[in-house]
Amino acid sequence: MKLSIISYGVPLTHGSITQLNFEDSLSIIDFDGFIFDPIVMSNNAVSRDTFFRRQNEINQLIERKKGIVICILRPTIMAAVAGFGQLDATELLKTISPSVKLIQDCVTPGEDWVDAVPVPGANKYDSKIDELENTRNKISAEILELNVKRDLIANFRRLLFSSGRPLEEIVRISLRLVGFDVPEPESYEGEWDVEAREPLSGRTAIGEIEGPEGAVDVYKSRQLLDYIEGEALLDRSHKGLLIGNGYRLKRPDSEERQAQFSTHALKRASLYATCLLPTTELFKAVCAVLEAPENDELKTDIRTSILETTGVWTFSGQVMKPEAGGGVQ
Repeated sequence: MKLSIISYGVPLTHGSITQLNFEDSLSIIDFDGFIFDPIVMSNNAVSRDTFFRRQNEINQLIERKKGIVICILRPTIMAAVAGFGQLDATELLKTISPSVKLIQDCVTPGEDWVDAVPVPGANKYDSKIDELENTRNKISAEILELNVKRDLIANFRRLLFSSGRPLEEIVRISLRLVGFDVPEPESYEGEWDVEAREPLSGRTAIGEIEGPEGAVDVYKSRQLLDYIEGEALLDRSHKGLLIGNGYRLKRPDSEERQAQFSTHALKRASLYATCLLPTTELFKAVCAVLEAPENDELKTDIRTSILETTGVWTFSGQVMKPEAGGGVQ
């Protein structure tokens, strides 16, 4: 497999090399190697925000991706960087990426005996450097872990706008968050989108999920009924869930979002005791659980109310009743 290289200030000589403009949106971390000539920076002042963005990308390329960075150094070059002033080539390179190690073999014989020649104070800073590098590595790992956790939580916003498999995935994750046992679709024989088991009562629900740009209509409702009746013939009883992200491109507080299911879907839900679960309401339940993750009673109330609701389920109506302290903003 060919390595992908991105270049800044070095002429392109191969089709696998991409030219970088330091201020554009291309990310260095998307490539296997980065080659740059700081002399270009001496002719074009770099903004502070761009400098820090590129610094982070180069560090990730080296530390996380184990990529290669090649820098052409000239002792006399000076580059202007906002917030740092004029930097010579060595200072510039070390500032951009502390992970880069300068290769200086070109001015030494390269023999084994060279490193054995004692120089007073040459090893004076080794232990402190090691200590600081270990601290930096721990901080980088912690930042990476926190970024992953933040992204996972932020992904719950997908309940408000997504459709198809992304919507199905975040619905399953959300139902697990409120305490349902939710297997992946590959682990059960049925073709329904989601299966949920209430751990305390053992009751189960199967559901279909849809995220249309208009109202949720009867197509998925008919599919769901077929699945429930097929399971009933095998003496397996399930609650039906029709989970919809109707008018998904509208704001959650828009007028259309307040009636996400068609009249036909509402009638079929009444006939077959189906719970109609808007993902906008599921999002409210998720936010409440994230605010009080140790509140098992809240999770139980959410699960129980979903399994007992016929028609449209709302978090504020079915869970946060007025006597329980009001709704969720």
